[in-house]
Amino acid sequence: MPRALAALALLVLFGASPARAEDLPRGLFPVIRADGLRPRVVLRADTDPTWSGGDLRLLHREFPTVVTRPARIGALPSDVRADARGILELTDGRRTVCTARIGRPHLLRYVEPDFERAVWSGEEGGHVFSDDEVARAAWDLVPEHELLVARVIPIAGDCADAEWASRRAPRFGADAPLPDPAVLAAYRALPEHAELAEAWADARQYDDDPDAASWDERAGAQRRQVDLRIDGRDFSLVVAHAHDGCGDFTGSLWALFERGPDGPQLLRSAHTYLYAPSAIADFDGDGVPELLGHRTIVGSAGGDLVDVSAVFLGCPC
Repeated sequence: MPRALAALALLVLFGASPARAEDLPRGLFPVIRADGLRPRVVLRADTDPTWSGGDLRLLHREFPTVVTRPARIGALPSDVRADARGILELTDGRRTVCTARIGRPHLLRYVEPDFERAVWSGEEGGHVFSDDEVARAAWDLVPEHELLVARVIPIAGDCADAEWASRRAPRFGADAPLPDPAVLAAYRALPEHAELAEAWADARQYDDDPDAASWDERAGAQRRQVDLRIDGRDFSLVVAHAHDGCGDFTGSLWALFERGPDGPQLLRSAHTYLYAPSAIADFDGDGVPELLGHRTIVGSAGGDLVDVSAVFLGCPC
């Protein structure tokens, strides 16, 4: 499959959206971790060409390929420079894992190449790219996916598993030991749940667990309810996955409810798989929760998905 079509297929299948700083609550930053590299805080995902200065540097050659370039500190807006100062609390999405400061901001692009990797490695007798050549080639592959980052410098705790950084220690939701019957009923009454139920009905004769009462209860499915209380308001995030592999039934749906005297009220829901949220927290103290996934965030009432994962250029399946 040509690279452009493969990238388009990935967008269609998984709904990835460009990251934008305005979608993030003020003072909340994703953390990226590539193999063999120290964690880095993403200060901005919407960069400006005037910020760039200096030579490219290849930090990691294989899966993902990571390339950096120095940032011109004087060219950064004052609010960006302010974000690069001070102490941050880093979390793994469920608890605070460390306290840290961050180093000098720099620009970063990272990509998981497929066909390009064969060219760079000189397969079938071709030219083997030097690190400098790989850095330039990888940098040019993803011009629209540039991040302003800064290396994490731990002060206390272990930052290795950090997913998010913030100015204040957030309140996190907790897994409910048992699903709330009213919340589960509201979740299963969603039109999106019915669509997946219809798809599973067509595939269940081939399924390993055809007698399950619902697609989110079949063998291998995972469903969680995460509850969070903020200033007297009760929120519940329900997320379920059912996935075996390419060609098999795949279902994934998350929904956020506010529980009240009139029963659960839906705030937001979406079909997702790779980008489904797994945690709920109030990072900025505004009384409205944020939904967190692996390198992703979704607003509880609106805003696009923000994703700072490496760009994948291979076939999605």
